[in-house]
Amino acid sequence: MRRLMRGFGSSARRGRHLVLAAVVLAVATGAAWIFTPEPGFRRVSRIDDYPATAEAFGWRRDGTGHFPAADPPIEWGPAKNVSWRTPMPAHGNASPVICGDRIFVTAEPTTLLCVDKDTGAILWQRENGYEVTVSGKGRRRRMLEATRETSRLAAECNDTMFLQHAAHKRARSSPEDAALRERVRDLDRKLKQLRKQYGEMQKGRLPRVHTVTGYASPTPVTNGRYVYAVFGTVVVVCYDLDGNLIWARRLDDPPHHWGTSASPLLVGRILAVHVNDLYGLCAATGELLWKAKTPWGWGSPVHFKCGEADYILTSQGNVVRPENGEILPVSFGALEYNGPVVEADRVYCIEGVSRAFQLECDGDLVAHRLWKSSIPDERYYSGPLVTQGFVYAITRDRRLSVLDAASGARLSVRKLELGGRTAFPSITRAGSYIFISGEAGLTIVLDAGQAYSEVARNDLGEFSRSCPVFEGSRMYVRGLENLYCIGK
Repeated sequence: MRRLMRGFGSSARRGRHLVLAAVVLAVATGAAWIFTPEPGFRRVSRIDDYPATAEAFGWRRDGTGHFPAADPPIEWGPAKNVSWRTPMPAHGNASPVICGDRIFVTAEPTTLLCVDKDTGAILWQRENGYEVTVSGKGRRRRMLEATRETSRLAAECNDTMFLQHAAHKRARSSPEDAALRERVRDLDRKLKQLRKQYGEMQKGRLPRVHTVTGYASPTPVTNGRYVYAVFGTVVVVCYDLDGNLIWARRLDDPPHHWGTSASPLLVGRILAVHVNDLYGLCAATGELLWKAKTPWGWGSPVHFKCGEADYILTSQGNVVRPENGEILPVSFGALEYNGPVVEADRVYCIEGVSRAFQLECDGDLVAHRLWKSSIPDERYYSGPLVTQGFVYAITRDRRLSVLDAASGARLSVRKLELGGRTAFPSITRAGSYIFISGEAGLTIVLDAGQAYSEVARNDLGEFSRSCPVFEGSRMYVRGLENLYCIGK
């Protein structure tokens, strides 16, 4: 797929400023129909009894990666302690979210699924292309047909590209074969035509993204009665627990062609979405209440309280009031790839140059820097874990650092063997154990503490980029192909 997108690179660059124009084929008539997908908003029903005080569960449960009440399994494998395994319709990076007897998870490119927590059965799944934000069944149908046609063209381009590559290779070894040379010319012409058609269909369709990021990296969030999801198309949706669409809206175009991974955040009645700027939506109605001009980042925003006041902290270090979008004159500094962690009255920003801050909540919010510390200067895709007076952080190339949370002193650095792949999942604590995973599906289980004490090493049997979540004696984790429930 990466080579395919390289082949489309020049036409995609020429068309990047035309993302608001799309060519949609009217299948029934054979004629062309032009649609301009502007930022849209569609409300299906109204919520009159929105639970503003309900606790929200989303990215890393509450942003910390802590599951203190869990009694987690510490050993598993493809055929060991797997209570159930449910194939997903496509791959995805988002973590599962537990809500009562249900689990919410996403799949590429814009699918939201609800799974029975006990059996793994898929209760419902909903596609959330641009058409969900458009009123009128006819317009939605035509947009859906265009999406399917674009997917078909992409698959045909991919198949033709491999046939072309093989034919060129054979032709180089048999230069006198006239029939083979003609076959090469036919495939060249076909691929050129398909790329042109695909380029036209792509204008205004799904934006280009990095093949690893995709569209389904942000983790959903729920308050126990409604579930919210954001996709790399910048489509935001709200469903009730039975899969009924409440509202859907499309925000401004993505800031670049790398995709987005920042998860939505619920703070009372406000749904905060960080794409381009930080948007404050009414969680009950989907209406845009405010837009804070804050720099975009990969990491997810987090909610914290200081005194009686609520605040939103972005991965770029900006503090925003959720009630009105006011950006406060206090900053914690930007993080390149992950997000901040708030524990009690302290904020931790962990990367190559790490910082910790003490919050002062008497009157105006004030942040005093406690320490600054250097750890391996690499990318930190994984979110850190702060627990029992220690900070755990792992680089993309699997170097684990342990810091003293009070002073920032670097206590240890160790290279972990996680299958030789990137460390994407954030570090998680469940019960008295710490779980550190890599993209290859390997997880190391540690006892919490300064000393490295490995309890178990487990192989999921497939790649995974999501964070595990825990409840009781079960662990739920999303592989690229399956959703797993691991039990004792």
